[in-house]
Amino acid sequence: MVLKTLLIVLVVILGLLIVLPFVLSIAGFKSFGFSGLGSVAGGPSASAGEGLLRSADGGENWESAAISKTGRVSFPARIFDLTFHPRDANIIFVGSKSSGLWKSNDAGKSWEKVFDRVGILSPAADVYKVAVSRFNPKVMYLAVYQNDRGRILKSEDGGESFREVYFVTANRYGVFDLYVNPQDPERAIIATGQGGVLETRNGGRTWRVVKWFSEPLVKLLVNPVFPNEMFILTERGNLFKTFDGGENWADLNEGLRDDGGQ
Repeated sequence: MVLKTLLIVLVVILGLLIVLPFVLSIAGFKSFGFSGLGSVAGGPSASAGEGLLRSADGGENWESAAISKTGRVSFPARIFDLTFHPRDANIIFVGSKSSGLWKSNDAGKSWEKVFDRVGILSPAADVYKVAVSRFNPKVMYLAVYQNDRGRILKSEDGGESFREVYFVTANRYGVFDLYVNPQDPERAIIATGQGGVLETRNGGRTWRVVKWFSEPLVKLLVNPVFPNEMFILTERGNLFKTFDGGENWADLNEGLRDDGGQ
């Protein structure tokens, strides 16, 4: 049963990756692709890429979208994340390696580098994840790596300024993924290179440990219909699942190991 569940999840994810661009295109949205992931100790491996590609016809044809409108600053060649604004499809945010946060106001045709007016977000930060609240799009969280540590930054003015609400307890570890509750921007869950799944229910003022794993975490997937169902992917490729918001976790790799030994 565990193996069947894992296979179903993988099929659903692959189906979304294949079908979603076409659905978005039909609905009037543009499709994007990006290459080149960066690396931090305990995180995803890095590879050189050609930046961002844009399609206006559901993926049939692609063109470069790496057009910088910020003088003397080139669009980043390595991208970690791309997030649409929940209420305006023309606004898109990109998290990059060593080049901070970028924003497009014209559906990805051109991009401007985001400069934090209070200086908390480093212009050279690795931005692994961008999460914009559906309930209040002015609220944005970033999972970043800067000054030798993974950190969570929060903005309450749409990215004009940020403040730090979390940082890992040891150098050279990142925060690689985060999820914001669509109904409550004060609730967020993060996955760290130290192996921690942590949750805040007050906008980052305090955090509680949901689960501590023995290896770095690189991906967090939350069921949008039933948020208590979550999946965690580790750096070693191990997959874990919870049905009850993190109280109990199942090792989905046990089914694969058992089947492989039969």
